Amino acid sequence: MCLLSLPPELILLVAGNLDSPKDFLGFLLTSPKCYNLLINELYQKNVRSDGGSALLWYASRGAELGVRNMLRAGANVNLRSPNRAQLTALLEAVKHKHTSVVQILLESGALPDAADARSRRPLALATNGRSDVAITKLLLENGARADSAVFDKHAPLFEAVRSSQESKVALLLKHGADTYVLDCRTGMNLVYIAASKNATSGIINILIDSGIQIESQDDMGRTPLQVAAENSCTRAVRLLLHLGANPNFKNMNQYREGLSALFYAATNPNSPGNGNKSIIRALFIHGAEIDTENHAYKTPLLYAISQSAIKQAQALVECGANIMARDSNGETVLHLAASLSSCSPSLMDWLVENGADANWAGGQQETWEAAGELLKAGADRCAISNDGKFPHDMVPDGPWAETKRSLIRFYMA
Repeated sequence: MCLLSLPPELILLVAGNLDSPKDFLGFLLTSPKCYNLLINELYQKNVRSDGGSALLWYASRGAELGVRNMLRAGANVNLRSPNRAQLTALLEAVKHKHTSVVQILLESGALPDAADARSRRPLALATNGRSDVAITKLLLENGARADSAVFDKHAPLFEAVRSSQESKVALLLKHGADTYVLDCRTGMNLVYIAASKNATSGIINILIDSGIQIESQDDMGRTPLQVAAENSCTRAVRLLLHLGANPNFKNMNQYREGLSALFYAATNPNSPGNGNKSIIRALFIHGAEIDTENHAYKTPLLYAISQSAIKQAQALVECGANIMARDSNGETVLHLAASLSSCSPSLMDWLVENGADANWAGGQQETWEAAGELLKAGADRCAISNDGKFPHDMVPDGPWAETKRSLIRFYMA
């Protein structure tokens, strides 16, 4: 007699004597008839076995029917996964961006602030990832804390600003999120985070309107404008300037003393682009002092050359930077350029073409390579120092000294 021809009562009796979950599942999958008869029993077996671990599996896959059936069978809606992650069904649903499942779980009593083993709450996952804003809204409307909890690594508002999600920022503020929070590692407030991530104008405006000071300083003495310039965030720089940020504010940190926003822009940008040219122009147009000096009397142009930031140097010269400015050691852009390991003849030629004097006396760069580069750039081959020495006489004794002197004589020939 075919097993499948048995009446439902006998099929249920046979299934009830299958102790192994694997055997039970195999029997259930033999036919649609068995599946329809036994699926609810499978849910209940899972609940009796471990509280309903299948609920987490269904939640992670967005299977609404499976989630509802597991809850109907009595699964613990706040059950945690047995592994080290300690995830709940709600965390799984938020993590995988399943909005409808999030709603079902919250309506069934899921705890909105239950965190995983890494101290991540559902709201932190929702604001950090590019999930539907409806998930964030559901969590907040069902009691999730908009502010940071004690164990949060980052407040939800931090996460939303960091990932530049304007709608979530507005939603969190509507639910009372505190804007006066600082990054525990850097001392940065939310405007710094927005500036460093080139956030939308809407986010920066919202944060400034909430009362955060535009000229605040982080642990390294930087203002939001300086952070935006340092991170090559053109949009943020322009907006902060429009909102009244001071382009001439100078950092007084001992390691960055005297640096204004132009100095931060006059370094190699972190990402390829136009070499911060647009940022330098924006700062200049809004009143940045093009020849301001840091504690070592370096101007932004001298600073750019010393950092091998050639595109930025070109932008500064185009804005009228003094190409003959000297630092505290008396060095000009030519002295600094000649000492660079990456110095090229085209750079030296460009500096000379724009007014740099190859015969300017001063500076402390004493490498024979620098002397050679200056001679190639047009320095006076017969120049004599105050103590009566020619360029080749300046090469100190040591390995290859005579070879170096010969090379300089070659340039002088």
